[in-house]
Formats: sequence, C-alpha cells, structure tokens
Amino acid sequence: MFLRIFSYILFAGFVYCQGNTKLQAKILKGPIFGFLPEIKEHHLIAFSLERPRSLFYTPTVYTVDFSPINQPHMATLLNLFIGQNVPGEIRVREIPNVSIDQEEKIFEEWVKLTHSNKLSYEQSQQISDSIVSDITHTELRRFVNKATAWDKSMNLYTNNCQHFSNYLLHSLH
Repeated sequence: MFLRIFSYILFAGFVYCQGNTKLQAKILKGPIFGFLPEIKEHHLIAFSLERPRSLFYTPTVYTVDFSPINQPHMATLLNLFIGQNVPGEIRVREIPNVSIDQEEKIFEEWVKLTHSNKLSYEQSQQISDSIVSDITHTELRRFVNKATAWDKSMNLYTNNCQHFSNYLLHSLH
C-alpha cells in the first residue's frame, strides 16, 4: 500500500514538473573573432525550460547561433566586409547541468563546443541535427524549428547574427 501511494506521489510530481514549464531565452554576446576577444558583437541565444525545482529535473541550456561557414578564411571575411552574401550555418548546441543564469559558464562551454575542435561544416550540422532530433518538448521544438528555418545566406549588414537573435527573441512574444 505504501509503495502504491509513494509511486502516485512521484508520478504526480513528475507530471507537474513536465507540464509546468516556460521557455526562457536570452542573448549572450561574445567575440566575433578569436584573435580579437575584446570585440563582443557576436550574438547567440541561450534558451531553456524554466521548471520548478525537482529531484527529477537536471537543468539543460541549449544555444543557437548564426555564423558564416568558413569564417576564418580570408575570402569569406572579405566578402562579408564588402557586403556580399556568404553561406551561413545555424548551430544548435546542448549544455547540460547549467542554468540559464550562469552566462559565463554557458559561454565558456559554447566556445569549447563550437571552436575548440575545428569541426567541419558537415560535422557541425550533424551535431546540430542530432540535438534537434532529440528535443521532444513542444515549445522547445517550436523555438528550434523557427531558428533552423532562418535564411542561411549571411550578410554582415542585412542578415547577421544580431538580426537572427532579435528575430528569435521577438518570436517568443
């Protein structure tokens, strides 16, 4: 009898925590170039579900950003600066065991995930696709789908990471 009552309480708590969620998102600013870390104009969005504290919930933050493919190549940079369109990519990353208020830790982990291991465009997209396919929460899925539907033709002046982040934040309201 005790086991049955205990299991009902656990199930009710799990259902409450699953249903009582709200998507929260914020813009984080970082360096555009690794060799100029002082210039923090690159925008990425950190987002997660705000849930009540629970034994069953481990916080996870997702990040999404819009960046040119082959950014370190001089031809890409030159084309961007003269106002040409270049191919861009939407990068989705998952950062477990961190809350959305831990901005420095999120950014530190994001740098490790996106810059440290010199991923090819194809490898980066495989990681993003895998993370996106694992998202089951309806509101998170809707938000990520809006992000991945963005025009991937990057232009420094008319379609950049700041336009992308503003679009996503406004889509929440």
